Amino acid sequence: MARRRVFVLLIGNKERGEVNHFQLLQEETAASEGQRLGIDVEVAFAPGFDQLRLLKKRRLDSALEPLDAVLTEPANTSTMDLVLRELRGKVGLVILSAWGPSVEAAAPEWGAGLPLGTVGTDHVRVGEIQGRQVKAFLPSAERS
Repeated sequence: MARRRVFVLLIGNKERGEVNHFQLLQEETAASEGQRLGIDVEVAFAPGFDQLRLLKKRRLDSALEPLDAVLTEPANTSTMDLVLRELRGKVGLVILSAWGPSVEAAAPEWGAGLPLGTVGTDHVRVGEIQGRQVKAFLPSAERS
């Protein structure tokens, strides 16, 4: 059986030093987990305005092995919608840190056997934790 090939597209421009430690950690983790699982992982960075162009270029490059899935962190929901339209019925897709109604709308027509999903943060829970932290550090109000 051929090895699976996943394209990880992250926000940033590595050549120009326009990535942060979190983005570099994402790259490192994707590569190491791919190796651990026996999956060929390609990681690329693109600024938000160039994500779709880079994704199309990679997907349509006949000199490279075809992709089984794309994992991407779109710059915004508009980019996410463009990626959804571009990949529907062609490869699996996992979207990082983004969601919109268009994801659910795309699911029924995504393609048999092709994964589609999102991975995000529970922002309500994070807010609750931050609220408790702030409350713990504030001086208690004096009561009269």
